[in-house]
Amino acid sequence: MISRKHILALLLVVMTLQCSIVKAQRQEISYFFREIPQAGLGNPAMTSTNNFYFSLGIGNLTPGYSTSGLCYHDLIHTHPIYSDSLQIDVAGFSSKLKNNNRITLGCDVSLLSFGFRVGKNFFSYDMSFTMDGRLSFSKGIFDLLMYGTDVASGEAAFFDGELIDYTAYLSNSFGYAREINDRLTIGVRAKVLNGLVNINTQRANVRLSFNEQDEINAECDLDIRTSNIAGNVVISSITQEGATQEFNVEAYQNMLEGAGDNIGFAFDLGATYRINNDMEVSLSINDLGFINWKSNCQSIVSVNPGSQVSFEGVSASIDELGNSFEQYFSDIVDTLKTAFDIHTVESGSYRTSTPMKIRAGYSWRFANNNFLHALASCKVSNGNYFEPTASLFYGFHSKYFTISVGNTFNKSSAFNPSFLMNCHLGVSDLHFGTTLDIARGVSFNVADLSGVSFIVGANIAIGSKPYWKKID
Repeated sequence: MISRKHILALLLVVMTLQCSIVKAQRQEISYFFREIPQAGLGNPAMTSTNNFYFSLGIGNLTPGYSTSGLCYHDLIHTHPIYSDSLQIDVAGFSSKLKNNNRITLGCDVSLLSFGFRVGKNFFSYDMSFTMDGRLSFSKGIFDLLMYGTDVASGEAAFFDGELIDYTAYLSNSFGYAREINDRLTIGVRAKVLNGLVNINTQRANVRLSFNEQDEINAECDLDIRTSNIAGNVVISSITQEGATQEFNVEAYQNMLEGAGDNIGFAFDLGATYRINNDMEVSLSINDLGFINWKSNCQSIVSVNPGSQVSFEGVSASIDELGNSFEQYFSDIVDTLKTAFDIHTVESGSYRTSTPMKIRAGYSWRFANNNFLHALASCKVSNGNYFEPTASLFYGFHSKYFTISVGNTFNKSSAFNPSFLMNCHLGVSDLHFGTTLDIARGVSFNVADLSGVSFIVGANIAIGSKPYWKKID
C-alpha cells in the first residue's frame, strides 16, 4: 500500500520536473506592465496601478526553457536529395555545438499574493514556488560518436567543469514601495526561502583521451553536492553486481522539518525615476541572497577520482561502423561503466547563492497611451555564469486593455520575439504572453525554436490609480 510519505515525495518530484519541462526571458516580458499586479516581482518599485489585488493558485505562472542556440532543425532536417524525406545530420549538429553547451529550465509559480495601497505607500505579500536548473555538456560527446578514437584533438571531454545545477525552493516575500515624490519611487522586498531540492556541481572532469595505438584512457573526477527534503540516495556502485542503489523516503513530518532546516534569505531592491512627463528610468537587483542546505546532504563522487584507466578502443567513424554501431556503442559503455563508477557519501551542510538578476529599464511615452520600452538585464549564477540580454518593446497601456510586442537580443540569437496582453474586466484581471527563442535567423517555425517561455495569470484587482500623470 502506498503511504502518505511516498505520495508526498512523488508530488515533490513531479512538481519540480513538470514545471521544468514546460528560463528564456520569463520575467523580462512583464517588467514594464504595472497593470499586472505581480509586476513588482521584477522591480519592487514598480507598484501596481490597482489599489488592491489578490490571487490564489495561479496569480502568475512563468515556465520556460532555453538552450545555447540548439534546435530541432540542427539535428533533423529535409534530405538534400530526397525532399520528401528527413535525415539525421549528426555531423551538422556537431559542427554547431560549442565547447560547452547548456539547457536551462525554469519556472516561477505565484501561489498566494496580495497587495494594497495606503497613501503613497504600497504593501505586498507573495508566496511562490521557484525552480531553476541548468544542464551542461561538452562537444566531445558527439565528436566521439562521429570519429571514434580518431578525434582530431586526441581527447573527448563529456563534461568540462560543469554538469548540473538545480534548485527548487518556496519563497515568502514581503514588499514595500514608497513614492518619495512625483519623480522618485523606491522599493524593497524581503524574502524568506525554504529549500526543497538542490544539486550543485563542484567538479565535473569526465573525459576520454586516445593514443596512436587506439587505446582509450578514461578519467573521471566528479563531485556533486545534493540536498533535498524527500529522502536520501544510497549508491554503493553503479557497475558492481549486488551493489546498493536505492532511495529512502523520509516520513511526512521529517519532510516538513527538512524544509524548515533549509533556510535562506534574499532581497530585491528597486527604484524608478521620472525624468519628465514622458520618460522614466528604472533599476532593480533581484534575489540577492543565499540558502543554507542541511537536509539529507550528500555528495555523489567518483569511486577513484582522478585515476586513469586504459582500454582498447575502436578506430572508426560512425559511418564506417554501419551495422556494427551497436557493438561499438556497447564497447564504449563497458569502458565508461568500469572507469566512471560513482557512489554517494554523507556530507556536511553547505550554502548556495540564489541566481541574482540585475535589470535596467527605460520608458518613453508618445501619443498618450503608446510607449517604447528598453530593458537591459543579466543573470549571475554561482558567481561564474553570466547571461546578458537586451530587449525592446512597444506597449499600448490603458485602464482596461494593455498589449506589448517586442524582441530580445541574447548571446545565442538576435531574434527572440515576445507578446503580452492584459485585460481588466470589472474586478477580474487576466494576462498571458510568450517569448520565443529562435536559433535560425528570422523564423516562426517550431523546428527552429531554441527556447520558449510563457506567462499567464489571473487576479482580483480593485481600484485604479493612473501612473502617467503630469509631474508637479
